[in-house]
This record gives sequence, structure tokens and C-alpha cells, in this order.
Amino acid sequence: MSNYKILGVTAAVLALSASSATFAQDEPKAGTVAPGSLAGQTVVFASSGGIFQDGQKAAIWDPFEAESGVTVLQDASSFAKLRAGVETGTVAWDMSVSSNYLTYQFCGTLWEKIDTSIVDLSEVPPGLVTDECMIPAIVYSDIGVYNADLFPEGPTSWADFFDVEKFPGKRGLNMSADPSPAVVLAALMADGVAPADLYPIDFDRAFNKLRNLDEYIVPWSTGAQSQQQLESGETALAIVWSGRGYGAAKAGNNIKPIWHDWLVAVDSVGIPKGAPNVAGAQAGLNYYLGATQTARLAELTSYGPVNANAKPNLDSLVQEWVPTNERFNTAVYPDIAWWSANWDEFTEKWNDWVTGN
Repeated sequence: MSNYKILGVTAAVLALSASSATFAQDEPKAGTVAPGSLAGQTVVFASSGGIFQDGQKAAIWDPFEAESGVTVLQDASSFAKLRAGVETGTVAWDMSVSSNYLTYQFCGTLWEKIDTSIVDLSEVPPGLVTDECMIPAIVYSDIGVYNADLFPEGPTSWADFFDVEKFPGKRGLNMSADPSPAVVLAALMADGVAPADLYPIDFDRAFNKLRNLDEYIVPWSTGAQSQQQLESGETALAIVWSGRGYGAAKAGNNIKPIWHDWLVAVDSVGIPKGAPNVAGAQAGLNYYLGATQTARLAELTSYGPVNANAKPNLDSLVQEWVPTNERFNTAVYPDIAWWSANWDEFTEKWNDWVTGN
């Protein structure tokens, strides 16, 4: 896997001959569900809250309920809770948003495999399906942001982001229990490592760079917290999920993104192993991937659509925050396989940093 690459946006087109038309009627089609086919059933969907989960409900689950007859209940996602539920046989969710690092690493053990006889992946852009247990939920960025009222001319790079003399002020960083590769990658690039040379990760170098920033760090552990810090002025700069930066800007704050060497992120939606309604969840994932649904989700959240045929109508503010084709020219794409293979070591070093050891 390349460590620094441009993510394409073309998708494979499913071509069916006239002679196979009868068979094609039985093939799944992304974004569809048989009317009333799930009447009386319930599925539980867990996600990360805020503008993302609100957008998912409005763009995907409300129409899914209306068409299928199912009831979709909402909950807050947590990988620790999901893992505990699977290991104790008490899984409460049918679908959960997670990172694609975790669906890759635990595919088949903590996550059910996607049933491609139900879920149509043919319209997903190449590179976004990273394992057999996920569909892409969104394309977004782990991105540096700043208060442009304080810094009208920038920062414009990760080196600038870590430069407390040139850009004084508190930095909001993810220091949650779920380790963030983005924070480590940003620290290494700020320390002079070229994107093409990031792997294998030098954890000591990365965390030393972060420890040098300690007195300027305001930790956050949820997306909502990172956005609140920006809106209140508690942080002058931050590394956030792009939708949270957009949310702060939409609320009237002069928050701007740094697109140079931004970190491509793909959230997964998967089905926890032992979910109560696996069949309903598979139908839900197929519906999620529709062009209309993912276009609407992009309009509501600023996150990139995961259907190559989606044509979202984006206002000027959303356009400032959404990962567009031309922005992939300066994108850094993480090596999912490397991170998954080294996740235990990463978690240990991450926890040492978070706890001050």
C-alpha cells in the first residue's frame, strides 16, 4: 500500500448484457430497499454524534424507515463498548460507525462480513472499501484548523501548526482513549518527515514532538468537545475531524482549514459480530450507499460522498471544507495495513503520552 497517494474518484460500472436482465433483477442496487420489507423490525445504529449523526439520520435513516417500514434507533458509538458487547454476547447495536483501522484489524472477530448478495459496492469509489467487514461511511479529513481572526495569513503547514512562537495559543488535540494515527502523522511531518517517508512510524520521534507541545495542548476526547473549544476560543488551533471544523465555522466562527498535507480519513460502518438484526443491518448498509443518500449527507455535513455517482449541491461554506478531487493532490493517505499490524504498540505508546508517562 502506498503511504502517500492520490485517492481516485472513478468507480467500477456494473455492466449487464440484455441476456442477463432477468438475473439482474435479483442483484442488489445501492440505495434501494424493498418497500415494507422490514415492517415491524428494529435496527440500532450507533454513530459519533453531532452534525455527522444528525446528517446520517436525515439523509439516510429517515427515508430508510419510510421505505422499508423499519424503526431505526440511534445511539452513541464506542469501540470499547462494542468490543465488550461482542466478547460477552451482549451486543446492543446492529450497525456502528468505527474507524477503518478497527474494522480491518478485527474483521471476522468483532465484525460481521458484508453480504455482497445484499450490499451493492459497485458504485463505491476505488480505495474506500478497505476490508470485508465495512462499507465507507464518509470520506473526510483529520485536518489542522485555526482561528483566522487571530492568524489572518495562516498557518499553512504542520510545521506552522507546531510553531508556538510564530502562532501562539492553545492547540486542541485528540487525547481520547481511542488512539489517533492522525496526531502522530501530523507530529512527524511537523518534525520534518516527508509524507513519502512516514513508514515505518518512529513512535519515539512522534511522541517527543508532541511532548514538546504539552503546555500548549488542550485535550479533547469527543468531536463535540473539539468543536466547542474552537467556538469558545479556548483553542486557537486544533487538529479535528473536518466536519467539526465546518460545524464551528457554520456557527459563525472564523475557523479555516489547512489543506496542505491533510490526512485522508474514511470512517467505516460495520455490523458487530452477533448483532440482533444482521439481515436488517445488511439492508441498511445497502441503502446507505445510494447516490441520493450520500449526496444529501455531503450537503448536510461537508463530508465527502461515498458513491461515485453522487452529485451534491454544496454551498460555498461546505465547499471550503469538503475533500474535493483537487485537494487529494496534497493528501496523505494512511497505511491501514501497517497501523493494524502495529496497533498494540501504538496503543501502549499513545496511553503513555495521554497519561503523562
